[in-house]
Amino acid sequence: MYWRCVPFNLLIMVLFAAASAASPTLKPVSIKGSGDFMHDAKLMADGVFVDKGAAWDSLRCVHWTEPDVCFELDLGEMCQLSEITLQVDNNDVYRLDYSADGRKYTPLVTISADFGEIDDGMDVFSSDAGHSDFVAALDFKPVTARYLRLQALEGDGAFSVAEIQIVGTPVETASGWPSVNGHGTFNNKPSLLVDDKIVEEGTAWTDDQTVHWSDPGVYFIIDFGKIRPVFDIMIQVDNNDDYIVDYSVDGTAYTRLFAIGADDGNVTYGMDTMISLDAHPAYEPKIDFKPVRARFLKVYALGGDGLYAVTEVDAR
Repeated sequence: MYWRCVPFNLLIMVLFAAASAASPTLKPVSIKGSGDFMHDAKLMADGVFVDKGAAWDSLRCVHWTEPDVCFELDLGEMCQLSEITLQVDNNDVYRLDYSADGRKYTPLVTISADFGEIDDGMDVFSSDAGHSDFVAALDFKPVTARYLRLQALEGDGAFSVAEIQIVGTPVETASGWPSVNGHGTFNNKPSLLVDDKIVEEGTAWTDDQTVHWSDPGVYFIIDFGKIRPVFDIMIQVDNNDDYIVDYSVDGTAYTRLFAIGADDGNVTYGMDTMISLDAHPAYEPKIDFKPVRARFLKVYALGGDGLYAVTEVDAR
């Protein structure tokens, strides 16, 4: 593009649009506050910053005095968060946590009472290195979350927030089959695990339709693209090994869903089909589970003869 030929006001608009497209601001679909506070909690995500040094109890600030007050921001979907800018009262300690499910939270950034440039009133703090109010201590690696939680940890008992600006990108919902990533050395494409095809019972573990391996460090991550309910699973594995299926909402913290033992199933050799649905002929009580919400499944072998194979993992 020849910038010399572009009118100045149009150039500013183009640059602003390009920056916005590269780093969109995420607007929460809801903000819920717990405890006693003043003014509508929605003010903290209305896009308006107050003047630096403004009083903590200004009309455009959400303010409170009790340390048990906290606010939960729901982005409505899983998003990758890259930058955060906050405007809070300058002489308190605030922490912003993130969560995939609104239950388990992990600290994202903590604003200390000695951060910032002003001596009194509302101040702005940003994790963005290109922002005029950048604070290096707030810099973080991108995380995936749907929820944010803000709370004051300590200070003078006059707590306040005027704005929380969240920069990131919604995580796109997977279309078609879920995606599968394999880690380690294995044979055949990981996508075979979710192609809705199984082999006959007793088929050899090295069949072209199986994903097979011998290194116990190998594992596979199935990504549904978004958090969804999982009611039942059909899985086809080699019959004389131990396999584990774990689930996760964020791809970081995993919880055991079920374990398959070498003695489980109905065949004595080769690939065996098991399902958690009790009305199915291939029902295996050992893998029955209560419904969970998950975005990711992790599948791996824990023990056996060192000849591992999986044909299909079908979650419904």
